[in-house]
Amino acid sequence: MKGNILLTGILFISNIITAQLTQQKLEDISLEYFGINPIGKSLDSIESELVKSRGVIIDFKREKTDSTLFYFSGYTYSFNPFPFPVKKIQYQLTSSVNKRNPSGIIDTLLTFNIIALTDTSENGKEIVIQEYKKLDKKFKTLFSRNVYLHQKKKKILLYELSSYYEGFFAYPILSSGWGVHYSDRKTYALSIYFRLNLK
Repeated sequence: MKGNILLTGILFISNIITAQLTQQKLEDISLEYFGINPIGKSLDSIESELVKSRGVIIDFKREKTDSTLFYFSGYTYSFNPFPFPVKKIQYQLTSSVNKRNPSGIIDTLLTFNIIALTDTSENGKEIVIQEYKKLDKKFKTLFSRNVYLHQKKKKILLYELSSYYEGFFAYPILSSGWGVHYSDRKTYALSIYFRLNLK
């Protein structure tokens, strides 16, 4: 009995420490690559800060209702955290629900995404691949485990995606990847996104 209580206490403290360390990592990453720190802020505050401090132009927004989840998309030409030229930087904020099994507890998650769009050339592709490799190497040292996905067609690499996990979190805390942008399926893009629990 005492052993179970001690183990429970250790796990509880471990979870708190892991959460605190993870939050600090995300704050550092967000400030470096996203230009703002969204942790602990409301959706309206995050949106306002992106518009005012990063010159983000809103191109689509859907408010949260009883039947829909929040979604925000915008872009900027005045901020670029990456060491290569871009056509533009796109931001996305997306809320989603995640059911934790076996408890059945439902979390509301906010995914904060930044996308750097280059061009349709092979040089643009090589640029995002090389930067992705640098990011992946860096993020692997910050988090406890990662999952790697990729796709090839006729031996040609189409995209790569790495997701990074921490402690007991069931969903990836952070992800990075490259591929063609969904809007035209031609422009090569680099993406970083992380998830916050809005419960």
